[in-house]
Amino acid sequence: MPIQTIEGNMTKVCIDREQCFIAVVFEGVPVKFFDREPELWGSGLFSKWGATMGAIHSLSRSYDPGDRKFIRKEWKPAEINNPYLHNRLDYEWIRLIPLLMDYRNIGSFFWWLSNWDGNEDNLSEFQKKAIIDAVHLIERDMPFDGCNFEL
Repeated sequence: MPIQTIEGNMTKVCIDREQCFIAVVFEGVPVKFFDREPELWGSGLFSKWGATMGAIHSLSRSYDPGDRKFIRKEWKPAEINNPYLHNRLDYEWIRLIPLLMDYRNIGSFFWWLSNWDGNEDNLSEFQKKAIIDAVHLIERDMPFDGCNFEL
């Protein structure tokens, strides 16, 4: 839950040089870092993440800021001056995504080992487990990060 402002609100509207910002502050909570716990990564995480982002987006559509001057301007993707948003990706590149993901997995594995002197005693337990898990994923033709692309 957000922390209330001194006025008792959950958000604070800030105006700076004719721009409007809405600030929210949350208390810190215990967290798990993904890079330290690779078993947290997977399709379940991304499904929950997507559902959460979708819920936030849905709720934002019905949000009423009270004062009409604080309503965000509406825009359409065609109005964004970014040529990369308007280009279609050639099917040949889309077809190569699984190969590129495999290359990334194997490249990442060798990058992890690049500074290793070959002595397993110099690896932490986390590093040993990460290497064993990576080898199993590569052997099973599975992605490291839960992004399994199929065409």
